[in-house]
Amino acid sequence: MKNSLVPTSEVLRPILTLGVGAVVAQLIPFVMSFILARLYSPDDFGELGLFINYAGILLILASARYELAIVRARSDTEARAVAVLSICLVVAFCVLLWLVVGVSDLLPSNYVSNIPGRYLLPAFVLASALFQIQLGVRNYQERYKSITVLTISRNVIQAISRLLLSLAHGLNGLIWGAFAGVGGAFLLSLRGFPGLWRGTSRLRLAAAARRYANFPKYVLPSSLLNTLSTNLPVILFALFFAERQVGYFTMTTTLLYLPVSLLAASIGQVFYKKASVWELGKVADLAWHILRFSGILSGVAFAIILSAGTPLFAFLLGDEWREIGGYATLLLPWFVLVLCFSPLSMIFDAKDHQRTEMWLNVAAFVCRTLAVVVGGHAALSAESVVLLYALGSIVVWFVEGVIIMRILRLHRARMAAFLSYMSLLLLVWGIYIWYKYI
Repeated sequence: MKNSLVPTSEVLRPILTLGVGAVVAQLIPFVMSFILARLYSPDDFGELGLFINYAGILLILASARYELAIVRARSDTEARAVAVLSICLVVAFCVLLWLVVGVSDLLPSNYVSNIPGRYLLPAFVLASALFQIQLGVRNYQERYKSITVLTISRNVIQAISRLLLSLAHGLNGLIWGAFAGVGGAFLLSLRGFPGLWRGTSRLRLAAAARRYANFPKYVLPSSLLNTLSTNLPVILFALFFAERQVGYFTMTTTLLYLPVSLLAASIGQVFYKKASVWELGKVADLAWHILRFSGILSGVAFAIILSAGTPLFAFLLGDEWREIGGYATLLLPWFVLVLCFSPLSMIFDAKDHQRTEMWLNVAAFVCRTLAVVVGGHAALSAESVVLLYALGSIVVWFVEGVIIMRILRLHRARMAAFLSYMSLLLLVWGIYIWYKYI
């Protein structure tokens, strides 16, 4: 079958620019994880996991997802209007969040007072949301080198801060280091910040809000459900299991998700931009190249983790972290499916299939939440709950992958070949799990 898309500098240059930057940016926390695992305890990572998961949920709400619409703007003026609209919503949301945290201190013992780093949480959400808006503007302008510099800067500042703060007693340097990273990167991005306000007015803000109303209407609940389905189980996990086991779960998902973040930060951003303006046939060819690359990458990772997961993680992180090898094996198919289809999931926004994405995220939220709640109340082991979580995630992501390929109108032969490959990996994993755990 002859490919109709010949990769050119129009696609390769931004992918390589973001890809090289993303490799460097993601290698920093990946390498640092092995060092920090020896400086901080699993309990510290458990607190970090809870903080980041709360922040992730709040971050989705902060701008009502209007920042994702920046790249869809029809003109520079409209892009600035969407960016300013997002900034106004973020500031208002974070002021409200500060009030909630402040009022909680005046009340008797309550849920908010138990959140790790709750005083820092509103500032972290504010800095993270404003930084995302700045990246959205640069993606619209196709300033990929700037995106690369900022993402690398964030992770460098975060890594250095966490190393230095490991010397401070009574302070979780993992949480404060995360804030230092995103806060420092946002300050570096402020050079073009004042220009966003040029030519904006209430009428233009209102027009932008109406034009991209599908983002708060469909993308917001969809993204919230997707984030809840990923973050809420970690929070619920802490209700049934010790903070140490939460730390194992957090470290496992962090390490597994690094390659996913790499593809989303490089290929995913470029794919979203091109899918928004290209005809569907050309987008489908680009998607096929991405699937082949991510399929090979996921196959190599699958073989390594399945054959040597536990001793490998124990060697890299220290014997105290040996248990996460089992967690990684249980979550392996979920990781493979996300690695392959996550960069292409932006097709829902690019081609206005937000409602479909929302229902998929509803299914993911229900499956993952039930897995933790039911497994926890049934007094199952942590490993059994992680397996239930993985099974629900596998089903949803497999279905989502099929839907993505159908939206792209991928050729049937290509679609059948890739699904057969994924099914083979799932079969091998299923046999392994059956003999090891059942």
